Order: sequence, then structure tokens, then C-alpha cells
Amino acid sequence: LPASAAAGDWPGHLEQLTNLGNVSYFLGRYDEARATYDQAAALLDRHAGEPWAARRRLLLAANRAALDQRLGRYADALTVY
Repeated sequence: LPASAAAGDWPGHLEQLTNLGNVSYFLGRYDEARATYDQAAALLDRHAGEPWAARRRLLLAANRAALDQRLGRYADALTVY
């Protein structure tokens, strides 16, 4: 993460954040996953006009919906799906 941030590789940085969130999710560290997804969302907000941002936002939404589903927030997950 520090290297991608220092290089200004924001798509790569976002991918790394999302991957780390996914690892936390699969390890059952749901609070960590949510926090990492929130960091990714903040990065997307800062780069909303970039051509890569829209696709990444959809992927992040799907990951968040999967987390909501796992936590029993079915209505929230269904809204996204």
C-alpha cells in the first residue's frame, strides 16, 4: 500500500485495499473488512472522475453487499444486488 500510494498508482492502491478487505472477510474479520472497504470507498470518492472509478465502485459495492449478506443484513445486500 505505501508503494502504490507513493507512486500515485490509485487504481492499484484501490485494488490492494479491496483485496485486503476480501482477505479480512474470508478470515471472518468483518469489522476489518468493513473498515478497509470504507477506505476504498473514500479513495473512490476522491477519484470519482477517473475512468477506472465507476467499474471499481461496482466491484466494491458487490463486496460490501456480500459482507452485509454474511452479517444478516439481507435487505441491504438485496438492494445492491
